[in-house]
This record gives sequence, C-alpha cells and structure tokens, in this order.
Amino acid sequence: MKIHSIQHFENMQMMCRYFEEKSKYDDLYVIEYETSKVINSIIENEEDNSVGIEKILDFLSIVENSNHAGGSHWHDYEIHVLATLNLNRLSGNKTI
Repeated sequence: MKIHSIQHFENMQMMCRYFEEKSKYDDLYVIEYETSKVINSIIENEEDNSVGIEKILDFLSIVENSNHAGGSHWHDYEIHVLATLNLNRLSGNKTI
C-alpha cells in the first residue's frame, strides 16, 4: 500500500504508541494497540492494495465487535486509517 503522507502515517504510529502505553495499565487498550500495530504494518508492507484494504477492514471490524476503550484516540486513528484506505482505493491495485 502507498503511504500518501509521511506526517499522516507518523500520526498513526504515534497513536499506536499511545495505545501501547495505555495498554500497560488498562486492558481495554490492548486490542487497540495490537490492531493498530498490525494495521500500520499492513500499510507499510502490503503491495496489493485490494488485499491490504480487505485485511484492514477485517481488523477494524474485530475491534468494533470487541470490548475496547473506544475513546477519541481510537476514533481519530480510525479516521486516519479510513483516509489511507480511500487514497489507496483511488490509486489502484498496486503501489506506485
């Protein structure tokens, strides 16, 4: 998948670190941390946009159907992810 904005992706990585720190003290953040870590990795490493988008949507669905913190940081992270997915959907199947 293509990272269309370094700053945008760095914000996603920062949110992942936030979830990691919070997960040390609150189990409701564990799934948010683990999921954001996997999603960031998919964005960085998946060459096929369609496969990456499908995987990421599956992970987001798992979190939404689980007991998790669900605060404003998670919603902000979701917005960042969905914006990335939309840009990759528009740029075609393979990274450029």
